[in-house]
Amino acid sequence: MKLKITPQFPLHGNVTLPGDKSISHRAALFSALAQGTSRFENFLDAGVTRAMLNALTQLGISWGLDDKTLTVEGCGLNQWKIPNEPLDCRNSGTTLRTLAGALVGTNTPAVLDGSPGLRRRPMGRIVDPLRQMGALIYAADGAAPLRIGKRLGRNPLA
Repeated sequence: MKLKITPQFPLHGNVTLPGDKSISHRAALFSALAQGTSRFENFLDAGVTRAMLNALTQLGISWGLDDKTLTVEGCGLNQWKIPNEPLDCRNSGTTLRTLAGALVGTNTPAVLDGSPGLRRRPMGRIVDPLRQMGALIYAADGAAPLRIGKRLGRNPLA
């Protein structure tokens, strides 16, 4: 049996989707990598996304959160500040994994650490490919803390 629906008139309206953890992480990170001001509505303000925002602060990225609107002042690929302390990813694997790649790409040395639970998660699936691309990255027993070193030479993303 087939059912065929033929619309009689176009559908119009607006839909607001709930904030999403994965998209919010990436929106913050990609904004930090860009140059200039980025603005995102419906940013998910949660513990895991705050871990990302706090790490970006340590990397010299300015941001503001007004209700659910995130504004980030990105400084490009070559202007991230070297943090004085380990970046605390809390219990956010997404923060640790995405920041590791961004730190390697921006050639910013840093230590990524987190909660005892995060320290138990295997990190070989990100460490090994980054090493194959020439990254200086070290994982304590294959898990956090991750130590990312500065490569000599040209930034491959610049």
